[in-house]
Amino acid sequence: MIRMFQMKPFAIRSVVSHRSFISTVTLVLAISFVAVRAAGATTNVYEWTFDGGSLAPVLGKGSLSFADATTASVTTFGTTGGGVPHIGGQPASFMHVPIFNAKENGYLVTLLQSGPNGGGAYINQYTLIMDILVPAPLNWTALFNTDPGNSNDADWYVAPDGSVGIAALGYTVANLFAPDTWYRLAFTADLGAGVATYYQNGALVFQRSGIALLDGRYSLYSTNDNLPSLLLFNEVDLSGNYTHELYVAGIAVVDRTLSANDVAALGGPQAEGIYARRLHSSRQGTNVVLNWNSASTLRLQRTFTLSSPDWQNVPATLGASSFTNTAPTGDTFYRLSWQP
Repeated sequence: MIRMFQMKPFAIRSVVSHRSFISTVTLVLAISFVAVRAAGATTNVYEWTFDGGSLAPVLGKGSLSFADATTASVTTFGTTGGGVPHIGGQPASFMHVPIFNAKENGYLVTLLQSGPNGGGAYINQYTLIMDILVPAPLNWTALFNTDPGNSNDADWYVAPDGSVGIAALGYTVANLFAPDTWYRLAFTADLGAGVATYYQNGALVFQRSGIALLDGRYSLYSTNDNLPSLLLFNEVDLSGNYTHELYVAGIAVVDRTLSANDVAALGGPQAEGIYARRLHSSRQGTNVVLNWNSASTLRLQRTFTLSSPDWQNVPATLGASSFTNTAPTGDTFYRLSWQP
């Protein structure tokens, strides 16, 4: 019996769903386990993919909520197709964000398991990743604001010239970002070291280095503060409107500074999500075939029991996208594991 189930980092979560596939195979469609670890510390990964029109997380114990009732009333959810292009040819769930015109609007992210790090009183080492599409014409698009009360400018933008950044840290080259196109943007911070790095579709496109920024403007509130960690897609500058309509297919936050290799392994936007992956099963004769969307640091693991499980790497699956094996007669549990 093959079983595949949803995981959170380093622990088992409840089964997502299951159905009888063939007499000896039970299929449980699953979201992958995530193994992203900082040396000597636990790393928390939070992700939202808006499946079923929900703000519920698919990974991690984080909260994404409407900042006010107006935001809830004007936010819509859907699936790509028609006027919104698919991602890589595959349908994807999305959240549609309108232009905001009040400081109370937006979406609040609370990292419920992330304490201070990086040597300060706040979260000073983190990574924010989002799969987004901005409809034409481009204009100022606030991406995130580290002040959840929205009493100041946002901290990262798409600019009208297609660059990405913020004046205090720096901008990428112009025309990096085109309208009506899905991109995966990532912002990594190591504020104690004074480093902030921007990525597009896994490629490094800008890096700021200089004096330390510890516990400053770009740090995030932690579990010590009993506050949301950041606000998405709004800012308070009243000299003009610096928000823009956009579509969001996935948001992930990691409470450590991902390396360039880590971000490159995640690549560009995916219909399933950023870390989320699903295993699919089929039968070919006496064999069971497992398929998934590959990544260079993603591998298949299995165990024969969930009572003190002994997860073992399945040989030759690192960076692969399928595995074929004789259908087992006993229980076999599979998961996808991102390698640290």
